[in-house]
Amino acid sequence: MKLCLIDIFLYKKGYIEPKEFYKLFAHVDEIEIPEVIYVGKLTKDFIWSIENNDWTKVGCLYPTVKEGVVCKRSTLMKGQRLPKSKVKTVWWMTELKSKYPIDWERLE
Repeated sequence: MKLCLIDIFLYKKGYIEPKEFYKLFAHVDEIEIPEVIYVGKLTKDFIWSIENNDWTKVGCLYPTVKEGVVCKRSTLMKGQRLPKSKVKTVWWMTELKSKYPIDWERLE
């Protein structure tokens, strides 16, 4: 396990947009931030590629993606919160269900 800074919330301003977040923290060695694996529209094909990514297999599309990804909109529209969603891999969900058959939904 490792600890990564995934976003910053500014009081009365909301979350920093992803582009600004990476501009501020990408070159700071003391702070670990997540890898950007995709930039573009959130499509069904991308969601499918994450859900079906099995990092244990040679030649998988995203070898560093085990649990899943957090998708964020790159620009904030006036008056909006920063939209984001999670996509979990089938591998991760299977692991959770096998190790924690009763509590897996809470841990998801």
